[in-house]
Amino acid sequence: MTDDPEHDERWAGELLRQGIEDKDVEAVRQSGALLVELRDTTSLADPRQPHWTRRLLEVCRTAYQMTGDPAYGQIALHLDRQIRAATRVAGDERLQRLTTAAHTLLRRYDEGGSVVDLESAVESATQALSDEDHPGRAELLHTLGVALHRRFTHRGDLADLRKSVETLTAAVAAVPGGNPDETRFGVSLRAATRELHGHDPSQPPEPATRRPAADDPPEPPATAATGAVALLERADRTGDAEALAAAIELLEVSDEPGDLTNLGIALRMRFEHTGDPADLDAAVDTGHRAVDRMPADDPMRYVAFAMYGAALGARYEHTGSGADLVAAVDAGRQAAQMLDEEDPAHTSILFGHVRTIQTQRPGGYTSPPSTGRMLPPLPDPAAESERRVRTAVDLLTRAQAIGDVAVLEPAAELARTADNPHMLSAVLHTRHRMAGDPADLTELVDVTRSLVAGLDPGDPNAAGRHTNLAGALYNLFEAGGDPAVLDEAVAAARRGVELGDGSGQLPALRHNLVNMLYQRYRRGRSGADRDEALATATGAVADPAHRTCDSCLEFLASLYFDRFEDSWDPADLDRLVIALGDRLRGVEELSEEDRARTTLNLVAALRMRYQRRGALSDLTTALDLLRDPGADHEHRAMYLVETAILWRLRLEAGDVPDLDRLDAAVRDLREALRSFPPGSARWEGTLATLGLMLMRRFEYSGVRGDLDAAVTAFDAAARVGALPGSHFGRALVLMARHRAGHDPADLDAAITAGRQAVALLPDGHPERTSALCNLAVSLNRRGIDGDRAAALAAWEAAASASTGLTWARLRSVYGWATCLAERDGPAAAVDVYALGVDLLGLLAWPGMARGDQQHLLEQEESGLARDAAATAVDGSDPGRATEFLDDGRGLLWAQALRLRTQLDLLHRVRPELATALARTRAALEG
Repeated sequence: MTDDPEHDERWAGELLRQGIEDKDVEAVRQSGALLVELRDTTSLADPRQPHWTRRLLEVCRTAYQMTGDPAYGQIALHLDRQIRAATRVAGDERLQRLTTAAHTLLRRYDEGGSVVDLESAVESATQALSDEDHPGRAELLHTLGVALHRRFTHRGDLADLRKSVETLTAAVAAVPGGNPDETRFGVSLRAATRELHGHDPSQPPEPATRRPAADDPPEPPATAATGAVALLERADRTGDAEALAAAIELLEVSDEPGDLTNLGIALRMRFEHTGDPADLDAAVDTGHRAVDRMPADDPMRYVAFAMYGAALGARYEHTGSGADLVAAVDAGRQAAQMLDEEDPAHTSILFGHVRTIQTQRPGGYTSPPSTGRMLPPLPDPAAESERRVRTAVDLLTRAQAIGDVAVLEPAAELARTADNPHMLSAVLHTRHRMAGDPADLTELVDVTRSLVAGLDPGDPNAAGRHTNLAGALYNLFEAGGDPAVLDEAVAAARRGVELGDGSGQLPALRHNLVNMLYQRYRRGRSGADRDEALATATGAVADPAHRTCDSCLEFLASLYFDRFEDSWDPADLDRLVIALGDRLRGVEELSEEDRARTTLNLVAALRMRYQRRGALSDLTTALDLLRDPGADHEHRAMYLVETAILWRLRLEAGDVPDLDRLDAAVRDLREALRSFPPGSARWEGTLATLGLMLMRRFEYSGVRGDLDAAVTAFDAAARVGALPGSHFGRALVLMARHRAGHDPADLDAAITAGRQAVALLPDGHPERTSALCNLAVSLNRRGIDGDRAAALAAWEAAASASTGLTWARLRSVYGWATCLAERDGPAAAVDVYALGVDLLGLLAWPGMARGDQQHLLEQEESGLARDAAATAVDGSDPGRATEFLDDGRGLLWAQALRLRTQLDLLHRVRPELATALARTRAALEG
C-alpha cells in the first residue's frame, strides 16, 4: 500500500489480470485486499469510492468462479446490492447517507481513535450541511463542532477550534428553547469555548447565554453537578473508572431530577464494572426519585421514565423479579407515549421497551414480587398478540425508513411470539436484505413454505405467496448454490404465473419467472429453460404497462443472442435487433453504462445481420448509432473498434475509398489497442481488425509497409489463438502478400492458417463457409501433391452448407465449377452452376429492399447465370442453358412481381408440404 491511490488501484488491476490469466487465486485475493484497504482508508465521501466498490465486486466474482467458495459469492451479492442501491441515491437519500456517515464515523473515532475516521466525519458533515433545509441540522452542527474540536486536539490548528466554537454556537441556536438537546449541546460548546480562551485570552471564557424572550420562563440556574455530564461521557467512551467515580460523587449531592437521572445511569455503569447488586438497587431507587420529582411539563420527563425502566429491566435480568419486569414495561410504555413518533429519540426508547416486553413468558412469572404486592392480571392473549403485531409493524416501518437494523431483532421476536407468520416473513425479508444474515434467509424460506402450504383453494393471495416463496428460495440458492433449491424456486415462480393468469399482477409474475429461468439457464445451458424464458419474457413485455421493462428486454436480448449462436436462425437475429432497439429507445432510466453497452450490442447485431444478408441499411443504422463518445468515455475503445469494422465493411460493399478515413481508422484502432489487456479476447479481436484495415489500406495505397504491418498484427493475434478470426484473417493477409511478392513461404503459411481457422469453426457455423472458400483458393493456387483435390472438397463443402453465408457459398460455387470443368470437362460443372443459380434467389431474398437486392446481385452475381449457360452449352445441354439465362435475367422481376414457382412437382412427392407452403404464401400475400 502506497500513498498514491491511483497507483494502488492500477496495481490491484494488474494483480487481478495476472490472477485470471495464471488462474492464481492468491493474486486475486491480494487484489481484493488492496481494494478493501483503499476503500477503508479513504473518506466515504471520496468520489472514487463507487468505482473501487465495482472493482471489488469484479474481484469477488472472479474469486467465486475460481474457488466456488460461497463466501465470495455472498460478498459479491452484498456489493452488487450496495452498488444498485447507490445508483438510486439522490436528494434526501444522499443527505441521509452523509448524515449517517458523519455520526457513525465520529463514534468510530471515539472508539478506535482513527484520524481517517475523524477527517471523514468532518468531510461528510460539511457536505450534508450544504443543504440549508436539512431536517436534522442542529444535531449535524453539533457533530461537526465536536469533530472539529477533536481535530484541533490532534493537529493543534487554532482555526479548527474557532470553527468548532462557531459551529457549536449555531447548533445551540438551532435548538428550540426547552429542548433537552440544548443542555447537551451547551456542554460541548462550553468545553470548546474554555479551551479557545486558554489559547486566545481575547476570546470570552464562557459562551454567551441565550437571551429568553419576554414571555419565556427564566432559565433555571445550572446545578453544581453540571460537570458530571462530561465525566460520564468520558467514562462511557474510554471506560475511565476514576471519571465514573468522580461523576457519581458530584451527582450524589444534587436533588435535581436531571441529576438524579444521570446518577441512575452512572450507578448502572458501575454495576456493569463491579457486579455489585447494591448499585442496581440504588439505580432503581434513584430513578424512582427522579420520576417523582420531574415536573409534568418538563421536556426531559421521557428520559427519566426511560432510564427508570432501564434500571428496573437490568435488575429483572439479574434477579428475575416479576414486579421489576411489570414496572419496567410500564415505565418504558409511558416514556414512548410522551414522544412524537417522528422524534428520533422515539426509536431508541421503543427499542428498549420492546426488549423488555419480549422477556415476558405466557405462563406467568416464576419469581415472587420483590415488593410483596400482588402482580396485576396477565393480559388477554388475543389482545396481547395484536399489540405485539402492531409494535412489530411500527419497528419494521422505522427500520425501512431510517435503516436501523437493530430494531428488527425485537420485531422478529414479537412476530414469533404473536404466532404471525405473515409479519415474521416481512421482518425476516427486510433484515436479510439489510444485513445479509444466512440464518434469516433459512427461516424466511421455512416460514414462506408454511404460508404456501396453508393456502385455501381460491385464495386471491396465492399467486403472490408462491412468488414470494420463489424469491426466498432463489436467495437461498445464491447463498448456498444447491441446484435443487433453484429448481424449487423455478417451480414456485411458474406456479405463481399460473395462479395469476388474468390478473393485473401477471406481467410482474412473468418477470419473476423469467429471472429464475434465466439464472438456471446460465448455469445449466438448458435449451428448454432458454425457450421458456423467451416465451415468458415476450408475454411480459406484450403488456402495455410492462413494455419498457428494462430487465425483461435485457433478458430477451441476451437469450436471443444465445439461441442465434446455437441455431444461426436469422429470425432470432431479427428478434435480437428488435429487443436491443426497444431497450435503447424505450427505457428512459438506463444508466450511461447500460446505454453504452446496449448500443454496442445493437451495433454488433446489425453488423452480423448485414454480413449475413447484405442490407446496407443495417450498416448505415449501425454507424448512426456510434457517436464520438469523448476522450474520457469508458467505452471509447470499443466504439472506435466497432466504427472501424463498419467502415471496412462499407469499403468492401463498394464505397469510394477515402485514404484519410482509412488513416484515421488505423490510428483509432491503435489507440483502442492500448486500452485492452494484452492477451485478452478484446485485444486479440482488435489486433485482427487492425490487420484487416491495414490490408485494405494497402489495396488502395499500394504501400508494402501496410501489408507487412498487417501480417505482424495477425501474427500477434494468432499467438493468442482463441478466436477463429485471427487465423482466418492471417490466411487472407498472407495470401495478399503472396500475390504481391510471389513468396511461396507466404502461400504455405496462408494454407496453414486457413486450416487452423476451419478447425476452430464447428460444422454449421456460418463463418465456416468463408473459411473453407478461402482455404480452397489458397490450395488451388499452390496446386501440388493433392492440393487440387483438397480445394475441390473444400469448395464443395462450403457451397453445400445450408447454414453458410450466401455470398461465400456463391463464391465457392464459382471456384468449384471452374476447377471441376478444367479437370473433368464442362458437363461435370453444370449441376454445380445449377446450385449457384438457385442461390441467387436466396442472396436477393424478397424481404430485402430493391436497392439492396440489386447491389448484392451486382457485387456477387458477376455473370454467374451467363457462365452457367455457357458451360451448359459446352456440355451439350442447351435446355439447361436456357433455364439458367431465364432464371438469372428474371430474378429481380420475379421478386418485384412476387411471382412464385409452381408447386406441382412438390405436390406429387410431398402433398402435405405443398399445401402448407401454399397457405404460408397466402398469409404472406394477404
